[in-house]
Amino acid sequence: MVFAVDVKDPKERVQAYLDSYKNDPQTETFDAALMKHHLKLLSATATPKVTATFRMKVTRDFCSTMGNMHGGAIALVLDMCTTTCMAPVSTPDFWLFGGVSRTLNTTFLRAIRQGTEIEVFCEVLHVGARLGKIVSSCFVSATDGL
Repeated sequence: MVFAVDVKDPKERVQAYLDSYKNDPQTETFDAALMKHHLKLLSATATPKVTATFRMKVTRDFCSTMGNMHGGAIALVLDMCTTTCMAPVSTPDFWLFGGVSRTLNTTFLRAIRQGTEIEVFCEVLHVGARLGKIVSSCFVSATDGL
């Protein structure tokens, strides 16, 4: 999947990237399932900061047998959200696709129960020729009522 560099609005560009997964019936991988069926874009900006915010409901397929969101599932969500957040900085000859994660660090403060609605906020701190630094935070959505 490549970023839609012809789309100028940052939110529309990020949404176009999400839609590229939805419009590709050939791709049936676990990351594609997340992008197609679970992540919803709330906002995206390009200036003064490159950011994107997503929402999803934690369903059974993202949980451990204890009914909490699995740490690996959280890492997947953060990986895909931070990749997608790079869309607004791309040009035809610069960061045309999200790339490959080289380092992904996560810190868990508490368990996320099945059925909880979460939001993921991402911000691009730096973009170089080969590496980018993106930070993200995952928290219970204000609409969840918890």
